[in-house]
Amino acid sequence: EVLRWFEGILISGDVGVTKPSPRIYHAFLDRFAVRADDCAFVDDRPENVEAARALGFPAVLFESAEGLRSDLRRLGLPTGGAAPRR
Repeated sequence: EVLRWFEGILISGDVGVTKPSPRIYHAFLDRFAVRADDCAFVDDRPENVEAARALGFPAVLFESAEGLRSDLRRLGLPTGGAAPRR
């Protein structure tokens, strides 16, 4: 259900590489034709967050829902309401 919230998905098994390898972050940027600094990266593993930051992603460590809301607000992103249905 939650995967329908997103416009695009990159699955590590499809790419053949996992986080925190820089290759997966580059595959994401290439697939969706975006820049790292135009994204927000959220993960529950510190090593993945650090790898994303090293490549220029604004990145936050997920520790709780309220903490994530606060971090996303700090990045200037909306946090209210439920995700849209697609």
